[in-house]
Amino acid sequence: MRGANKVLKVCASVKRGERTLILTDPGIDPMVPISLVQAATEVGSEAIVATLVRHSANDEPPRRVVNLMLNSDVILSTTSVTMFYTNAKRKACERGARFLSMTGTTLDVLSSGAIEADFLKQKPLVERLAKRLTAAKNISIRTAAGTNVVASVKGRRAIPNTGICRKPGDSSGVPDIEVYVAPVEETVEGTAVIDGTISGIGLLRSPVKLKIHGGKVRSIVGGPEARMLRKIVRSQNDEKVYQIAEIGIGLNPKAILCGAIIEDESALGTAHLALGDNSKFGGRNPASTHIDNVFKRPLIELDGERLQLPARIV
Repeated sequence: MRGANKVLKVCASVKRGERTLILTDPGIDPMVPISLVQAATEVGSEAIVATLVRHSANDEPPRRVVNLMLNSDVILSTTSVTMFYTNAKRKACERGARFLSMTGTTLDVLSSGAIEADFLKQKPLVERLAKRLTAAKNISIRTAAGTNVVASVKGRRAIPNTGICRKPGDSSGVPDIEVYVAPVEETVEGTAVIDGTISGIGLLRSPVKLKIHGGKVRSIVGGPEARMLRKIVRSQNDEKVYQIAEIGIGLNPKAILCGAIIEDESALGTAHLALGDNSKFGGRNPASTHIDNVFKRPLIELDGERLQLPARIV
């Protein structure tokens, strides 16, 4: 309940009389939405839970759920597959809803780790880094595990994800704290060794190597998790899913790698590359899904200058 109360009171700043909609699905522990309902009720908000089933990040929710979204002040999305990139979310925010993505949230995520961060204190750092990344022309990322990726970000606006969502139309992830950007699609080159988490798969037992050329993943090599990723990508029947869509930098000093993507991609001391859709945050690659791939201990340079971040071992 401490975590649920923090989401409602600090992150979303829910007020008495506001309409709160909690989205969930059968893959989420029911105590997660129940805790959020209780927290919403305690602040005097009218709370509704809607359970739905989706299979891909771009699957739109049923019409009745869309109607609920369009008539809500606050939407907490605790679904197994992110709803952040749906048209329903976009339209709800255009009508003034505040949208907090809590994809894959578990009771552990609500209880400890990333949720313990001081979101308001971290907010200025996240926003400063987003401005710096927006001003940059090129980015390079290396790791001791073998990652060596370069890309142009010229003309692309970096997005600060602060976990704070208090103004009409705001959207953010929670307990996610990160900065992310859609790189210029065809400029991404190199090798990424994923040794953290892959959304839809979880924590990795063995690394997954992505070979990237012309902005697209040309091969996926590794053990069982590599085979799982290949299967997920092939199942989309969409060549655009192979596109490197996002570069993200985790900035939450309390987050740990736990298998929940909403926490893992935010962990300080990690970065991530996403495959697939980036059309909703400044890219030009509409695809059928969005798959985040988290790796550890990145060394990041912007226009040849080393990016100094607080150290954290994950």
